[in-house]
Amino acid sequence: MGAQNSHGIDDRKLDTLRSYALYHKAIERMNTGDIKTAQNIIYEILNLGPHYLVSYFASCLMIDIGGIIRDEQMIAEGIRLLNADFAEIEKVDAVGAHYNIGNGYSSLFQLMAEKEANALYLGSETIKKAKRHFKTALERSVGNKSRLPEILTNFGNLYDSIGRTVDALECYEDALKLNPDHGMTLGNKGVALQYYASMISEHQQTFLLESYSLLTKALRLGVTYESIDHFERHRNAVKN
Repeated sequence: MGAQNSHGIDDRKLDTLRSYALYHKAIERMNTGDIKTAQNIIYEILNLGPHYLVSYFASCLMIDIGGIIRDEQMIAEGIRLLNADFAEIEKVDAVGAHYNIGNGYSSLFQLMAEKEANALYLGSETIKKAKRHFKTALERSVGNKSRLPEILTNFGNLYDSIGRTVDALECYEDALKLNPDHGMTLGNKGVALQYYASMISEHQQTFLLESYSLLTKALRLGVTYESIDHFERHRNAVKN
């Protein structure tokens, strides 16, 4: 047990509270596109000292920001931190622990796929780990469905990145049944439908029209700051 400060609060608990506040501050900065400030907050959190929840908040930010700025080393470090105290973290937030580490492995593979022609072979273990953690996060979410749309959407993104577009579309559809106005789900489904339309000859125009509609709705409802340009580019491509 840590020493107590003048307010009678255990110092380690205080560090956890501080890390939680800093984590949400970083999320707010990310939502405005200020990624640099959000990235600097990671080091503020880590400087609070060794505690599994402090590491948890830092690792989640490393995985998210690493994916945004396409930094494999940052993502890998986030995964390492999360794995180091996974048993303790899982007791506190099983859904979040599995979801975030699933995101980490998924992001690593997606970056690999952009550089390696044989990424499916080289990244097979990474894919397996991502799928296993996403499935566990879904299983642990049974009693709390509020997080399901986000998990299903990112699971769908993983399927889409390995060429399993139909499975991806099923994940997006399941997410939209729970939350029809989830902007990120709508946008990612629109992108997947655009790709799907390019692979078929029948009903291609129908799929492209739906893709355009979904992307337009996603941008209207709101998506993450870093996704706006991505979805706008795809919507313009469909329109053209």
